[in-house]
Amino acid sequence: MGNAIGIDFGLRKCIAAFKSVNIEVVIDEFGKSFLPSIVAWENGEIVVGDRAYRQLEYDPENVIASIGRIMGRGFSDPIVQQQALHLSYKIKPPSQGTDDSLVVILGGKEYEPEEIAAEIFKQVVKNTKDYLMRQVKFIEVPEITEAVSY
Repeated sequence: MGNAIGIDFGLRKCIAAFKSVNIEVVIDEFGKSFLPSIVAWENGEIVVGDRAYRQLEYDPENVIASIGRIMGRGFSDPIVQQQALHLSYKIKPPSQGTDDSLVVILGGKEYEPEEIAAEIFKQVVKNTKDYLMRQVKFIEVPEITEAVSY
């Protein structure tokens, strides 16, 4: 088996770790061991983590947080309907797709919850690669090809 990183995808934050000689938790360039699980639309692009978190103050409608609460559910799911009352962003049935799905609106576009989660995972992988380069540990971090859930 090749090198792998473990990612704890939480509703509020993500943490990544890998095993070199010992288990190491990934630390970003600012010394943080976690990435806020938040995605936002900023100046025509998707941003993740702290940059997205700072946007909650002035543009909460374009900030997606706690995406895991609604992932894998349909728009008519009672849990989704209850969550929608407390979220700053819009949730709606997809313009294309099935009745058993939903989309969130970010920057005026429809995104499936899994696409939002993928943006968070991309940032976690980038942070891991950057961490390894700073540590001068030239371990190749694989592209995300499969996910295992426990």
